[in-house]
Amino acid sequence: MQEIVSFLSNPKNYNYSVDTVTVVQTHISYVFIAKPYVYKLKKPVDFGFLNFVSFEDRKFYTFEEYRLNSRISPEIYIGVVAVVKYGNSFKLVEDGNFDESSVVAYCVKMKYIDDVYSLKYMLKKGLDTQLLSLIAQKIYSFHKNADNTEGLQGFGGIKEISKNSLENFDQIEKYIWAIVTADEYNFMRKWTEDFITHNTPLFENRNTSGFVRDCHGDLHCEHIYYKDSAIIILDCIEFNKRFRYIDTISDIAFLLMDLDVNGKKEESNRLCAQYIQLSGDYDGVQLLPFYKAYRAMVRAKINSFQSDNEGLSKNEKDGFVQKASQYFQLAKQYMQRSGKGMVYNVFGNIGSGKSTIAMELAAITGGIVINSDAVRKKLAGLEIYENAKAKAGEGIYTPEMTEKVYATMKEKALAIAQRGVPVILDGTFYSKELRREFYQFFKDRGFDVHLIYADCSEDELVRRIEKRQRDASISDANVEIFMQLKDRFEKPGDDEHCVIIKTEKSIDEIRNDLKSRLSDIM
Repeated sequence: MQEIVSFLSNPKNYNYSVDTVTVVQTHISYVFIAKPYVYKLKKPVDFGFLNFVSFEDRKFYTFEEYRLNSRISPEIYIGVVAVVKYGNSFKLVEDGNFDESSVVAYCVKMKYIDDVYSLKYMLKKGLDTQLLSLIAQKIYSFHKNADNTEGLQGFGGIKEISKNSLENFDQIEKYIWAIVTADEYNFMRKWTEDFITHNTPLFENRNTSGFVRDCHGDLHCEHIYYKDSAIIILDCIEFNKRFRYIDTISDIAFLLMDLDVNGKKEESNRLCAQYIQLSGDYDGVQLLPFYKAYRAMVRAKINSFQSDNEGLSKNEKDGFVQKASQYFQLAKQYMQRSGKGMVYNVFGNIGSGKSTIAMELAAITGGIVINSDAVRKKLAGLEIYENAKAKAGEGIYTPEMTEKVYATMKEKALAIAQRGVPVILDGTFYSKELRREFYQFFKDRGFDVHLIYADCSEDELVRRIEKRQRDASISDANVEIFMQLKDRFEKPGDDEHCVIIKTEKSIDEIRNDLKSRLSDIM
């Protein structure tokens, strides 16, 4: 292996002009950066959860790495190339023209992409709402198209979920008192066991309902890039199906946890709300604390292991210990989060900015947005940005469908609020009677309910609706529909005790207004 590493480290051995080759090692691969390309060579290692010791296994998983990552970012993953025996040395063959018997190694060939485009790097300067929206859309699209055939279900059963979760505790037990206290360890293990027991029907239902898919498995900020207005996702897990055949909500939970641990709580909240709205996976929200805690525990375990590496300086060892402790504490926070769910009813006329308010509220509170247009389209089997091409009162906009939409919103909101997660209902709620019905429904079940009215002039409503017709929008309403329906909307009276948010201002001003007006209840 060392001879192959030396060969690939030499710029002269590539089939194009290379100035220098930078060699980076991970625990499982050698990475040769020979700009404008990168070559990844697997190490002959066995860590139990992966085994690359034999040549055949390294070959198989090299092709798997290319195949699986090509699902997400085919523009980056070029193919598999071979290092072949060539006289007393080697030769890099990239066109497939070689004798299999002469191959000594296979490498994944990728386009080079600079780390300045990574989400990890961009965390330093902040992540804007448009970028988060693109990330949510990319991940949702990947999950929607990922394999969910019957053969995956064995990996998503309660047995595998228990195994994956509890083996973390078995492996970190030796770090009690070094990194985590015995009380913390016992609390977190019991919480995990209890959560699995109490939620077994939900886990099993998701397994049989198609949510266990061939996912990414290692979805965090280092593996997500943004370049040339496109989201690029790299390095999914190829070496162990158990870590990749998972619930889609577990897959995105890793990224949400990674944003949390990096101090980007509002960005994490916003991304979560955007993904749930795109996917319509409101039931998955109930499992988010579990999967975020699980992901934090995995990172705590890895940093604990790294603190034991030989040859570390005291500062390096202390760094791993500190990071492990940080992840342990974050896992504990997810587990301890409890309380009474709060319901926000954001309403207003078509184009009034209620959806903008709802998403800003989600970022601030960590709540989940349940948008009436999104629910309507999911019930009709449409994607949320797909235009239903129906007039008011027809197609998916019949009174019967509208009644079904509001009943579904009520059902999903109740299940989420009962888990202690804030819910943000986002819809026209055109009549006082309908608003009063929703208010009383949640009030009778012990939840605090707050009405927020998006207020906007009619001229601005028309301007926004015209613009929305040119852009992608969840709402299908056009100016003609607005003119037909505007007078049906009943403005709130003093008896409804609404928080009124004027929306003819910038999003930053709306966000600050929300924080100021709702500071006493959030």
